[in-house]
Amino acid sequence: MEENIKTENPLKLNYSLKGSLLVHKHAVISGLVLLGICLYFVITTDENQENFRLNFWIPFLVVSILSNCCNIYHVFSLTQKDKIHLFLSCFPVQIFHSALYLGWSCYVISFCFTVVDVSSKPIMIFLIFIFCYLILDSFMVILLLTSILCKAKTLTSFLCKYWFVP
Repeated sequence: MEENIKTENPLKLNYSLKGSLLVHKHAVISGLVLLGICLYFVITTDENQENFRLNFWIPFLVVSILSNCCNIYHVFSLTQKDKIHLFLSCFPVQIFHSALYLGWSCYVISFCFTVVDVSSKPIMIFLIFIFCYLILDSFMVILLLTSILCKAKTLTSFLCKYWFVP
């Protein structure tokens, strides 16, 4: 007769800065690269592309700054001893981060439809498909985190069981 032994992974707190950066290295590095690209295009865009800079690059710069702030808080929360920082990082900050990406993806799709003739460029259709995927992914993350916070067990188990968006 076998006994079911539950082994729980203890929550690891108080990472070093190097260790927490190692956990979030992809998010931090890609966020900094996007921030650099945005700064480059905001600074170097000439006067005949002023409309494109005001309608795309400056909002993208704001989104990149806010996204980097969220990523830095995720790194900061891993270096602390308190569980409250992990809770804030996992729920409110992550919900804000997903809502930010949801809003940005909707904005980019509307920008593509208003500025560019989508029917003549197949790459735009592909980009719109990718941003629709980002909208779906952000919505699913918000829904999962909200169901965990509201203790909706059936919805949480359903989303965890049939999670089809990575």
